[in-house]
Amino acid sequence: MAQRQAATKVRLSDRTIKAIEPPSSGVGFVYDTEIPYFGLRTMASGIKSFIYGYRNASGRLHRVTLGRWPDLTATAARRRAREYAAKVADGKDPHEEKQARCRELRLSELVEAYWKAHLSKLRSGHEAARYLRKNLLPFVGGSTKPAEITRRDIIRLIDNKAEGSPIAANRLLTHVKGLFRWAVEKEEIGADPAAGVKRAGPKKEKARKRVLSVEDIRTVWEALPTTKSMTASQRSALRLILITAQRPGEIMGMRWEEINWIDRMWEIPEGRTKSDRAHRVPLTRLALAEIEKLGKQETGFVFPSIKNHRFAIMALANAARRNREHFGIERWTPHDLRRTAVTHIPADRFVKSRIMNHDDPNVSAIYDRYEYDDKKRAALNKWDAKLRGIISGEAGKVVSIS
Repeated sequence: MAQRQAATKVRLSDRTIKAIEPPSSGVGFVYDTEIPYFGLRTMASGIKSFIYGYRNASGRLHRVTLGRWPDLTATAARRRAREYAAKVADGKDPHEEKQARCRELRLSELVEAYWKAHLSKLRSGHEAARYLRKNLLPFVGGSTKPAEITRRDIIRLIDNKAEGSPIAANRLLTHVKGLFRWAVEKEEIGADPAAGVKRAGPKKEKARKRVLSVEDIRTVWEALPTTKSMTASQRSALRLILITAQRPGEIMGMRWEEINWIDRMWEIPEGRTKSDRAHRVPLTRLALAEIEKLGKQETGFVFPSIKNHRFAIMALANAARRNREHFGIERWTPHDLRRTAVTHIPADRFVKSRIMNHDDPNVSAIYDRYEYDDKKRAALNKWDAKLRGIISGEAGKVVSIS
């Protein structure tokens, strides 16, 4: 049990909280000088959380966690503490209200609330939601009440996932911790069952360096039409990653309205790229042919799921993984196709960085970025010709790009 330190008083503000040192061990409390029982709980780990204490009608003391600093500012926490104080003054019991809410809430409802309030606003939110829906809900049970989920349940979930995919187990734990941490801070549940659960997968995940050889590229290209459990749009998405050298997530999120057919340009808007910066990708002959075979549309996703939603990145990776024996080469992932394209593109590092939309402190003006369109197109056209030579078995022959 954590040892408690003697409590002190100070007017809680973001400035004073920043200066508060965590205890060397155990738990420390600092209470506000203005609002009774409004305070800050500090842990030896450095975590600081706002709390509010009160006594119910029977005289029992309850302490409610308002939220974690600095995610919750001192001003917002002070406002929340006053709301609790008003409830108590009206004879209400915030702790009992919270417990009643927790008793009724089901895990599937919590996951959907987390999606709507938080994940849907994140670029990686679709992937996090998929992990929770495909792993947490089936394992624990969607109708299970979060208050009934134990730390042991989470450990079993992660260990089970790690048996087949250690790295995916690490990803799953990250998303599960995010869910329950959010739920506690929003007072949807009273305790976090994932707190303290450690990774079952490798502590350090080595960065992949897989680059497909010319023979591997030809093998994958020729084997794609006969893959199993893979849709036509997924096959085209994999080819397009290799053709354009763009991120799998950005390819899967491609929309018809982003394609400028006149300029033969894919114009990715700001906010939909990893760098949060608009990006222009010249479309070569192979790229246009791959997109056109899906049937031109005015709007919507170029690579939609069955329900016309955005395909999850992992769905593409899983489709490739299921066909590993069919391809008959060393394991590869969709991102490996991007790395392969960048490696084979006949251009200098600067032009490659422009194609990849990597940050460059030397290129800041919008007109500068447009100036590189011609260089990007020239490099991608050369790669297009080289790629067509590879898949036709004439890798050493320059193929016309007219």
